[in-house]
Amino acid sequence: MKLNPNSLSQILARRILNYGAISLHEFMSEALNHPEYGYYTKSNPIGRSGDFITAPEISQMFGELIGVWCASTWIKIGKPNSFALMELGPGRGTLIVDALRALKALPECLKAMELHFVEINPQLKKSQEKLLSDYRVIWHKSLDDIPQKPTIFIANEFFDALPIEQLFFRNKKWYRRKVDLADKKYKSEPKFIFTEEVSSLSDLDRQFVVDSKCLNGSVFEFSPDSRDAITKISKHINYYNGAALIVDYGYHEPNTNSTLQAIQRHRYVDVLNEPGCSDLTAHVDFRALSSVAIINGVSCWGPISQGSFLRRLGIETRSEKLSVSASDATKESIKRAKQRLINEDQMGTLFKVMVLGQKSSYPFPGFLSNELSETA
Repeated sequence: MKLNPNSLSQILARRILNYGAISLHEFMSEALNHPEYGYYTKSNPIGRSGDFITAPEISQMFGELIGVWCASTWIKIGKPNSFALMELGPGRGTLIVDALRALKALPECLKAMELHFVEINPQLKKSQEKLLSDYRVIWHKSLDDIPQKPTIFIANEFFDALPIEQLFFRNKKWYRRKVDLADKKYKSEPKFIFTEEVSSLSDLDRQFVVDSKCLNGSVFEFSPDSRDAITKISKHINYYNGAALIVDYGYHEPNTNSTLQAIQRHRYVDVLNEPGCSDLTAHVDFRALSSVAIINGVSCWGPISQGSFLRRLGIETRSEKLSVSASDATKESIKRAKQRLINEDQMGTLFKVMVLGQKSSYPFPGFLSNELSETA
């Protein structure tokens, strides 16, 4: 077998040989975001021909209701005459195109809007440029240069793609998961294995661990990148005004199991196999995100289920309207798409929705007054 000395597997293998086992966080960071070989920088992973399908690709109703939410939120934050609508990881641009169609019902909001994307994938950027050729879009590589004005952030399936660390509790000790080589003298493509090293929790990490749950075999996942992103978003909202809508699959109650997974062509595969060729994800810890947000001075609403959120925004009414003059086949398609988005046995419960905003006792669209998280 002829080796490719510049493959990501070879790059990571040489690093391990020179410096020792690497953290799971480092492995995921390179596998997902390496500038040349990273999963999110070299391919178009979305759609039936890719590795996964997101809610905006299932139905136009999802993006349209997000547009309704954005319009209502713009009114709630005081109708700023200039604001940024910033989507994090906008995929092919499908969500924002549908959202903008809904926003046309409120021309003054559309006029005040400046459109921003955080995107690292060149192929997806081309798709976004094509779909949004009638709009001026400003692209960013990261959250380090958020526009200095009121900003409404949209993060749909963004946080699940950020690298994580894993700690295991065994025999009254914490062990950090790392990635090593199965054979240091490999002669074909290198194979990777998980290993562990004795570790400890920092003060920041400890506040998210429930001691009573720390039984042998307990797994504690945390994402430094997610906490960094939430910190930047929260500080920006606190200073400039705005809000953030976060939609993702995850949990709010303490979790002691591994949620790390790899998906390739809609199937689960080995996390360590062919780094850069599969989508590595982990369920989002909404409890951790809300805690960091509150620490940084903003209010946090939810999380609530995606099904509840979309129902409150009017997905039933919207589906009925779309079905009025549709063919029987199209009506059935609309019905199936709605069910996939809101039913408990599909995306309705697994996916959660959370909103961040400046301190207020008035709920954001889609939320009830008793869904405000008062403390971390």
